[in-house]
Amino acid sequence: MYYRPEVVGTGCGTALYAPCSRSLESEDVQTIVAGVSLPNPGSVSLHERFGFRPVGVFHAVGRKFDKYWDVAWFRASCGSLIRATPTRQLGGIRSSPCTLPQAIF
Repeated sequence: MYYRPEVVGTGCGTALYAPCSRSLESEDVQTIVAGVSLPNPGSVSLHERFGFRPVGVFHAVGRKFDKYWDVAWFRASCGSLIRATPTRQLGGIRSSPCTLPQAIF
């Protein structure tokens, strides 16, 4: 997922990633992998919060914005995914200030 710059750091990643990870619990999936173009400390932190662990880096393999980027690879066992939840609270209900169309481009 690619997030709009104005929603980075607002909890949108967690709000959108949490339901995805929970939905995999009922599937026949053992391992989940994720690629993160570097540098991207926010995305690395998000994945680590969900229980992903780094397994390696492929150098200059990801292309975006007319440039090649290093891509860090992470893995998590489906059964060990952490149930991270959005951090903002509005009226006692945990929520995020974003919706899918607002956050992703």
